[in-house]
Amino acid sequence: MSMLAPGLHDFGWEHYLSDPCPQPSLDSRGIRLLLEASPAHFAALHPKLTKWPDQLRLTQRDESLGSIVRCLVLNLGHEVAALPYDDWTTKLAQFKRKEAREDGKIPATRSMYDQASSIARRVPHLPGVSNATVVWKRSVISQSIHSIWCRERVDLVDGSSAVLVLIVKRAASDIEIAKAVADNRLDLKAAWALDGLYSLLARGSARMPEVRICVIETEPPYLVIVKPLSSGWLDDARERIKTAVQGFVAGLATKQWPYISSPRALQQPQPLIVR
Repeated sequence: MSMLAPGLHDFGWEHYLSDPCPQPSLDSRGIRLLLEASPAHFAALHPKLTKWPDQLRLTQRDESLGSIVRCLVLNLGHEVAALPYDDWTTKLAQFKRKEAREDGKIPATRSMYDQASSIARRVPHLPGVSNATVVWKRSVISQSIHSIWCRERVDLVDGSSAVLVLIVKRAASDIEIAKAVADNRLDLKAAWALDGLYSLLARGSARMPEVRICVIETEPPYLVIVKPLSSGWLDDARERIKTAVQGFVAGLATKQWPYISSPRALQQPQPLIVR
C-alpha cells in the first residue's frame, strides 16, 4: 500500500473520519475541540489518539434534513439510505436504521427523503468535484516537530476554488447568513481549507485560492445564495487556528493531552432568568 501524499483525494465518509494520514492529522473538527473544549477532549475523539475507539461512532454523522439535502445536492445519494418507513417506531424500522448507520449511511424516512429530494431538485448545478479531501503538511516551529499533517473535507473543489454548503431554514438577510456561518463554525472550516488549497494549488497559479459559502434554504422561497467570507473574518479565524495548532503540536511533542480549566470558581451564566 502506497504512502498517502499531500493532494486532493476522494475519501468516503468513514475513511475520512478514520484519519488516513500517516500520522495523526488535524482538521477543522479537531480545531473546534481544541479551541472550545480541551486537548483531552480532542484526543478522546481523535481516531488515532483516542483510548475509547468503540465510542467514536456515537458522534459520527448528522442525520438532519439538511444533511440529506447536502448529500443529494452533491450527487452523494449513495450515502443516504432511503428506507420505506414513515417513522422509526417499529422494531424492523429501528433495525434497518441501525443497519444503515453501521454501513456509514444516513438513514431517512420516506417523508424526509421525499422532502430533501424536492429541495435538492431546485438547486442549480454546482460545478466541481464533490466531497474532495484536501491533505497537506503545514510547517510548524517546534524543537521536535517540523511539520504536521492536515486534512479537510470540502463540499466542492473546482480548480483553485472550494465551496462549503450551508443548509438553513431561511436566509432572509446577510445578518442571518453570517449568524448561521458562525454557529456552524464555517469560518474556521473555510480558513483551514484555504490553508490547504494554498499549500497545494497556489504555487505557480495566477489565481489565488478562494472558498465560498453556498447557502440553500429548506423553506420557501428556497433560495440558493453564494457568498464569500470577508478577509477580516478569515484573518480572525486564522488567528484562532494558530492557537489550536500550537495546542496540537504541544500534544504531539509531549504525548500529553490535558484537560485545561480555569482556577477560578464557576460564575453564574448571563443572562440567567430565575422564576
